[in-house]
Amino acid sequence: MYIAPRPTFDDDPLFAVRLAIVPIASFAIGMMVQSPMAMLYPTLAVSLVAGHRKALSIGRALAAPVLLGGMMWVMSFFVEMLSGLPGLLFAFMALICFLGFVVIQKTGNSFGMLLIVSILLMAIMGANSYTTMAYLRSEMFKAALTAGLLTPIAYVLLPPRATQEFVEIHVPVRDELIAKRALIRTVVLMAFTALLLSVLDPSNLILSIGAMFALIYPYTDQVWREARERSVSTLGGGIMALILLWLLGLSAHITVLFGVTALFLLWLGHKMMVGRLSPMTYQYAGSVMVSLAGSALMTSEPSFAFIQRVVLTVGGGVGAALAVAILESLLLNPAPQADAPALAR
Repeated sequence: MYIAPRPTFDDDPLFAVRLAIVPIASFAIGMMVQSPMAMLYPTLAVSLVAGHRKALSIGRALAAPVLLGGMMWVMSFFVEMLSGLPGLLFAFMALICFLGFVVIQKTGNSFGMLLIVSILLMAIMGANSYTTMAYLRSEMFKAALTAGLLTPIAYVLLPPRATQEFVEIHVPVRDELIAKRALIRTVVLMAFTALLLSVLDPSNLILSIGAMFALIYPYTDQVWREARERSVSTLGGGIMALILLWLLGLSAHITVLFGVTALFLLWLGHKMMVGRLSPMTYQYAGSVMVSLAGSALMTSEPSFAFIQRVVLTVGGGVGAALAVAILESLLLNPAPQADAPALAR
């Protein structure tokens, strides 16, 4: 699975500034259009902006929201067709997740992850109601498109030093265990989703996607590393969200919300460039901070929202990694871990 390398000052000294500005601008647009899911706008903007390196690729900036929106529409079509057949819908979810894991391993491309995220989101929200699913699909597409349009503007106003576009190098897995690994990860993800479905409201089941991120890597040591990074990111982002909520309690003003969020994102962008941890750890923390603060603002118990997010994300990531490690040790005879492709950091 491809991981973007650490951004550098030599290539892009204004990387952190853009990471602070674009999500806030997206947030402002979400509020201006009176979206009840306004926090989706900065959350997706953090992921899209933080994924760019060196000079801007216009095609990549615009392709991401178009692919996301298109995949959501395709998956929602199948979910609607199978909505009266829960067993068949669950089997379809498992099939798409299996194909996604296979694509990730065979190509090293993140398109497989898009397949998994799309079917999980649409099927989980479709379990609540078609209206909820359609609304989420529409809001996510608008949020992604907003970030995709704002990103080129930010690059024009705050250009990087590098003039060449970054070339992604995807390293596929080359052995005979791809299908077996994909099957194991599909079983773990479906079991975790079914467990959450039995104890949580469908609106909270998006948390099951957190476990998926630890499963996209083909080797067990990479799965554990991703679970650890997700846990650290969730704790760090959650603490920043609590600080933001505390400051809003002292002064409930839009400038405080925008200003403090921008400062946190600026700091996280800087740490992506020079921090001791991997750049993805700080990127995840930014997404967690924004999404957790948004969900907490819509509830009367923000501390409970924080605890729930931390417990489910950390528990899901660690539990998924443990389940994969046990199943692979029982069912596979994998190649030595030293042969795993090195992740760019």
